[in-house]
Amino acid sequence: MNNSIKRSLLAFSCMLLWVLSVNAQMIGTVKNELGHNMQGVLVTSENGENITITDYEGNWDMMITDESAYLTFTYAGYASYKLKISDVYGESQDIVLKRAETFDLDEKVHLGNYTQRKEEVTGSIVRVTGKELERSPVGNLSMSLAGRLPGLHTHETYSEPARTNTQLWVRGNSSPNGGTAVVVIDGFPYDYNANQLFEYITANEVESISLLKDASAQALYGISGGNGVIVITTKRGIKQPLKIDVSVNHTLEQRAITPPHISAADFVQLRNQAAHNDGSEPYFS
Repeated sequence: MNNSIKRSLLAFSCMLLWVLSVNAQMIGTVKNELGHNMQGVLVTSENGENITITDYEGNWDMMITDESAYLTFTYAGYASYKLKISDVYGESQDIVLKRAETFDLDEKVHLGNYTQRKEEVTGSIVRVTGKELERSPVGNLSMSLAGRLPGLHTHETYSEPARTNTQLWVRGNSSPNGGTAVVVIDGFPYDYNANQLFEYITANEVESISLLKDASAQALYGISGGNGVIVITTKRGIKQPLKIDVSVNHTLEQRAITPPHISAADFVQLRNQAAHNDGSEPYFS
Protein backbone atom coordinates (compact mmCIF):
# COMPACT_ATOMS: atom_id res chain seq x y z
CA MET A 1 0.00 0.00 0.00
CA ASN A 2 2.78 2.40 0.92
CA ASN A 3 4.57 1.68 -2.35
CA SER A 4 1.38 2.38 -4.27
CA ILE A 5 0.95 5.73 -2.52
CA LYS A 6 4.57 6.64 -3.18
CA ARG A 7 4.21 5.82 -6.86
CA SER A 8 1.04 7.90 -7.05
CA LEU A 9 2.70 10.86 -5.34
CA LEU A 10 5.70 10.57 -7.65
CA ALA A 11 3.48 10.49 -10.72
CA PHE A 12 1.49 13.48 -9.45
CA SER A 13 4.70 15.43 -8.78
CA CYS A 14 6.01 14.73 -12.28
CA MET A 15 2.71 15.80 -13.80
CA LEU A 16 2.70 18.98 -11.71
CA LEU A 17 6.23 19.83 -12.84
CA TRP A 18 5.25 19.21 -16.46
CA VAL A 19 2.21 21.47 -16.16
CA LEU A 20 4.30 24.21 -14.57
CA SER A 21 6.92 23.93 -17.30
CA VAL A 22 4.30 24.11 -20.04
CA ASN A 23 2.22 26.91 -18.49
CA ALA A 24 4.89 29.41 -17.54
CA GLN A 25 3.82 32.88 -16.40
CA MET A 26 6.15 35.57 -17.74
CA ILE A 27 6.14 39.27 -16.86
CA GLY A 28 8.41 42.21 -17.59
CA THR A 29 8.92 45.70 -19.00
CA VAL A 30 10.21 46.90 -22.37
CA LYS A 31 12.23 50.11 -22.74
CA ASN A 32 14.35 51.75 -25.41
CA GLU A 33 18.01 52.73 -25.16
CA LEU A 34 17.07 56.05 -23.55
CA GLY A 35 15.18 54.30 -20.78
CA HIS A 36 11.72 55.31 -22.04
CA ASN A 37 8.87 52.84 -21.73
CA MET A 38 7.74 51.42 -25.07
CA GLN A 39 4.05 50.93 -25.73
CA GLY A 40 2.78 48.57 -28.43
CA VAL A 41 5.76 46.21 -28.56
CA LEU A 42 4.66 42.86 -29.97
CA VAL A 43 5.57 39.86 -27.79
CA THR A 44 5.17 36.43 -29.39
CA SER A 45 6.09 32.94 -28.30
CA GLU A 46 8.32 30.77 -30.46
CA ASN A 47 5.45 28.62 -31.72
CA GLY A 48 3.22 31.64 -32.28
CA GLU A 49 0.29 30.51 -30.12
CA ASN A 50 0.80 33.13 -27.37
CA ILE A 51 0.78 36.81 -28.34
CA THR A 52 0.53 40.04 -26.38
CA ILE A 53 1.59 43.70 -26.58
CA THR A 54 3.03 46.06 -24.00
CA ASP A 55 0.79 48.62 -22.31
CA TYR A 56 1.28 52.38 -21.88
CA GLU A 57 4.01 51.84 -19.27
CA GLY A 58 5.80 49.17 -21.30
CA ASN A 59 4.61 46.31 -19.08
CA TRP A 60 3.69 42.90 -20.42
CA ASP A 61 2.66 39.53 -19.05
CA MET A 62 2.05 36.25 -20.81
CA MET A 63 1.09 32.70 -19.93
CA ILE A 64 3.19 30.34 -22.04
CA THR A 65 1.02 27.38 -23.01
CA ASP A 66 2.67 26.09 -26.20
CA GLU A 67 6.01 24.71 -24.94
CA SER A 68 7.95 27.52 -26.61
CA ALA A 69 11.60 27.98 -25.72
CA TYR A 70 11.87 31.65 -26.71
CA LEU A 71 9.92 34.89 -26.66
CA THR A 72 10.43 37.43 -29.44
CA PHE A 73 9.99 41.19 -28.97
CA THR A 74 9.45 43.24 -32.15
CA TYR A 75 8.73 46.90 -32.85
CA ALA A 76 8.98 48.95 -36.06
CA GLY A 77 12.39 50.59 -36.43
CA TYR A 78 13.99 48.46 -33.71
CA ALA A 79 15.97 45.24 -33.84
CA SER A 80 14.01 42.23 -32.64
CA TYR A 81 15.01 40.69 -29.31
CA LYS A 82 14.87 37.01 -28.31
CA LEU A 83 14.45 35.93 -24.70
CA LYS A 84 15.14 32.34 -23.62
CA ILE A 85 12.38 31.29 -21.25
CA SER A 86 14.30 28.63 -19.32
CA ASP A 87 17.00 31.12 -18.27
CA VAL A 88 14.62 33.65 -16.72
CA TYR A 89 11.66 31.57 -15.58
CA GLY A 90 9.84 33.16 -12.66
CA GLU A 91 11.70 36.48 -12.85
CA SER A 92 10.51 39.88 -14.05
CA GLN A 93 12.43 40.90 -17.15
CA ASP A 94 13.55 44.38 -18.19
CA ILE A 95 13.97 44.24 -21.96
CA VAL A 96 15.89 46.96 -23.82
CA LEU A 97 15.27 47.28 -27.57
CA LYS A 98 17.91 48.91 -29.75
CA ARG A 99 17.47 50.82 -32.97
CA ALA A 100 17.84 48.65 -36.06
CA GLU A 101 20.94 49.44 -38.12
CA THR A 102 18.93 49.60 -41.34
CA PHE A 103 16.61 52.15 -39.76
CA ASP A 104 19.39 54.73 -39.52
CA LEU A 105 20.43 54.04 -43.11
CA ASP A 106 16.89 54.60 -44.33
CA GLU A 107 16.83 57.96 -42.58
CA LYS A 108 19.87 59.27 -44.49
CA VAL A 109 19.40 60.96 -47.86
CA HIS A 110 22.19 61.51 -50.39
CA LEU A 111 21.87 64.94 -52.00
CA GLY A 112 24.80 64.62 -54.38
CA ASN A 113 27.71 66.39 -52.70
CA TYR A 114 26.64 65.69 -49.14
CA THR A 115 24.44 63.47 -46.99
CA GLN A 116 21.72 64.69 -44.66
CA ARG A 117 19.28 63.07 -42.27
CA LYS A 118 15.81 62.82 -43.76
CA GLU A 119 14.22 64.49 -40.76
CA GLU A 120 16.41 67.55 -41.39
CA VAL A 121 15.48 67.84 -45.08
CA THR A 122 12.68 70.28 -45.87
CA GLY A 123 12.57 69.62 -49.61
CA SER A 124 10.56 66.99 -51.46
CA ILE A 125 12.81 63.95 -51.71
CA VAL A 126 12.11 60.25 -52.20
CA ARG A 127 14.57 57.38 -52.04
CA VAL A 128 14.90 53.76 -53.10
CA THR A 129 17.65 51.29 -52.16
CA GLY A 130 19.70 49.16 -54.49
CA LYS A 131 18.42 45.97 -52.83
CA GLU A 132 14.88 46.83 -53.87
CA LEU A 133 15.98 47.56 -57.44
CA GLU A 134 17.71 44.19 -57.67
CA ARG A 135 14.30 42.51 -57.53
CA SER A 136 13.45 43.71 -61.05
CA PRO A 137 14.85 41.42 -63.79
CA VAL A 138 15.35 44.17 -66.37
CA GLY A 139 18.13 44.92 -68.83
CA ASN A 140 18.50 48.59 -67.91
CA LEU A 141 18.63 50.24 -64.49
CA SER A 142 16.28 53.04 -65.58
CA MET A 143 13.51 50.51 -66.27
CA SER A 144 13.55 49.36 -62.64
CA LEU A 145 12.70 52.87 -61.38
CA ALA A 146 9.16 52.81 -62.79
CA GLY A 147 6.63 52.92 -59.97
CA ARG A 148 9.25 53.10 -57.22
CA LEU A 149 9.87 56.85 -57.03
CA PRO A 150 6.70 58.96 -56.71
CA GLY A 151 6.85 61.93 -59.07
CA LEU A 152 9.14 60.22 -61.60
CA HIS A 153 7.56 59.76 -65.04
CA THR A 154 9.12 57.03 -67.17
CA HIS A 155 8.73 56.35 -70.88
CA GLU A 156 10.38 53.38 -72.57
CA THR A 157 11.94 54.54 -75.83
CA TYR A 158 13.45 51.27 -77.08
CA SER A 159 12.20 47.74 -76.69
CA GLU A 160 15.07 45.92 -78.36
CA PRO A 161 16.89 43.68 -75.83
CA ALA A 162 20.27 45.27 -76.58
CA ARG A 163 18.98 48.87 -76.58
CA THR A 164 16.47 48.99 -73.74
CA ASN A 165 16.32 52.53 -72.42
CA THR A 166 13.85 54.77 -70.61
CA GLN A 167 13.32 58.51 -70.70
CA LEU A 168 12.93 60.00 -67.21
CA TRP A 169 11.04 63.16 -66.30
CA VAL A 170 10.42 64.55 -62.83
CA ARG A 171 6.78 65.48 -62.26
CA GLY A 172 5.97 65.10 -65.95
CA ASN A 173 7.34 66.39 -69.24
CA SER A 174 6.31 69.99 -68.62
CA SER A 175 9.47 72.00 -69.39
CA PRO A 176 9.50 74.21 -72.53
CA ASN A 177 12.19 72.15 -74.25
CA GLY A 178 11.23 68.78 -72.80
CA GLY A 179 14.44 68.56 -70.78
CA THR A 180 15.13 65.51 -68.67
CA ALA A 181 16.42 65.33 -65.12
CA VAL A 182 20.06 65.81 -64.21
CA VAL A 183 21.77 62.62 -63.04
CA VAL A 184 24.37 62.88 -60.27
CA ILE A 185 26.60 59.85 -59.68
CA ASP A 186 28.71 59.95 -56.52
CA GLY A 187 28.72 63.75 -56.55
CA PHE A 188 29.46 64.23 -60.28
CA PRO A 189 26.56 65.75 -62.27
CA TYR A 190 25.76 64.67 -65.81
CA ASP A 191 23.23 66.80 -67.69
CA TYR A 192 24.03 65.68 -71.26
CA ASN A 193 22.59 62.35 -72.42
CA ALA A 194 22.10 61.54 -68.76
CA ASN A 195 19.65 58.73 -69.49
CA GLN A 196 22.36 56.79 -71.34
CA LEU A 197 24.33 56.51 -68.11
CA PHE A 198 21.86 53.92 -66.86
CA GLU A 199 23.09 51.54 -69.55
CA TYR A 200 26.45 51.23 -67.76
CA ILE A 201 25.22 50.83 -64.17
CA THR A 202 23.57 47.77 -62.67
CA ALA A 203 21.39 47.55 -59.60
CA ASN A 204 24.07 45.45 -57.90
CA GLU A 205 26.38 48.49 -57.91
CA VAL A 206 23.81 50.89 -56.45
CA GLU A 207 23.51 51.67 -52.76
CA SER A 208 20.60 54.09 -53.16
CA ILE A 209 18.90 56.45 -55.61
CA SER A 210 17.37 59.72 -54.40
CA LEU A 211 14.97 61.88 -56.41
CA LEU A 212 15.04 65.64 -55.70
CA LYS A 213 11.74 67.10 -56.85
CA ASP A 214 11.23 70.68 -55.66
CA ALA A 215 13.18 73.95 -55.69
CA SER A 216 14.55 73.73 -52.15
CA ALA A 217 15.94 70.24 -52.75
CA GLN A 218 17.43 71.23 -56.12
CA ALA A 219 18.85 74.61 -55.04
CA LEU A 220 22.41 73.27 -54.94
CA TYR A 221 22.33 72.59 -58.70
CA GLY A 222 20.89 75.95 -59.79
CA ILE A 223 19.22 76.27 -63.18
CA SER A 224 20.63 72.95 -64.39
CA GLY A 225 18.52 71.19 -61.77
CA GLY A 226 15.29 72.84 -62.87
CA ASN A 227 14.06 69.62 -64.46
CA GLY A 228 14.74 67.56 -61.35
CA VAL A 229 17.79 65.76 -60.03
CA ILE A 230 18.39 62.02 -59.73
CA VAL A 231 21.19 61.25 -57.26
CA ILE A 232 22.82 57.82 -57.58
CA THR A 233 25.11 56.62 -54.80
CA THR A 234 27.16 53.53 -55.59
CA LYS A 235 28.42 51.00 -53.11
CA ARG A 236 31.76 51.38 -51.37
CA GLY A 237 34.34 48.80 -50.46
CA ILE A 238 34.54 47.73 -46.83
CA LYS A 239 37.20 45.95 -44.84
CA GLN A 240 36.25 42.28 -44.85
CA PRO A 241 37.44 38.94 -46.24
CA LEU A 242 37.32 38.49 -50.00
CA LYS A 243 33.77 37.98 -51.21
CA ILE A 244 32.73 37.14 -54.75
CA ASP A 245 29.11 37.51 -55.86
CA VAL A 246 27.81 36.15 -59.14
CA SER A 247 24.44 37.16 -60.53
CA VAL A 248 23.02 35.53 -63.65
CA ASN A 249 19.76 36.71 -65.20
CA HIS A 250 18.07 35.13 -68.18
CA THR A 251 14.99 36.57 -69.86
CA LEU A 252 12.89 35.51 -72.82
CA GLU A 253 11.00 38.10 -74.85
CA GLN A 254 8.31 37.35 -77.40
CA ARG A 255 5.44 39.12 -79.13
CA ALA A 256 2.19 39.32 -77.25
CA ILE A 257 0.27 39.17 -80.55
CA THR A 258 1.65 37.97 -83.90
CA PRO A 259 -0.12 39.72 -86.81
CA PRO A 260 -1.32 37.51 -89.68
CA HIS A 261 0.58 37.63 -92.98
CA ILE A 262 -0.78 37.52 -96.53
CA SER A 263 0.61 35.50 -99.40
CA ALA A 264 2.60 36.98 -102.29
CA ALA A 265 -0.34 36.56 -104.69
CA ASP A 266 -2.70 38.39 -102.32
CA PHE A 267 -0.14 41.18 -101.91
CA VAL A 268 0.12 41.66 -105.70
CA GLN A 269 -3.65 41.75 -106.04
CA LEU A 270 -4.17 44.24 -103.21
CA ARG A 271 -1.32 46.48 -104.41
CA ASN A 272 -2.72 46.65 -107.91
CA GLN A 273 -6.19 47.32 -106.48
CA ALA A 274 -4.79 50.23 -104.46
CA ALA A 275 -3.15 51.65 -107.61
CA HIS A 276 -6.41 51.31 -109.54
CA ASN A 277 -8.29 53.12 -106.77
CA ASP A 278 -5.76 55.97 -107.05
CA GLY A 279 -6.16 56.13 -110.84
CA SER A 280 -2.62 54.86 -111.46
CA GLU A 281 -1.18 52.08 -113.54
CA PRO A 282 -0.93 48.70 -111.81
CA TYR A 283 2.38 47.99 -110.09
CA PHE A 284 2.44 44.37 -111.17
CA SER A 285 1.37 42.86 -114.46
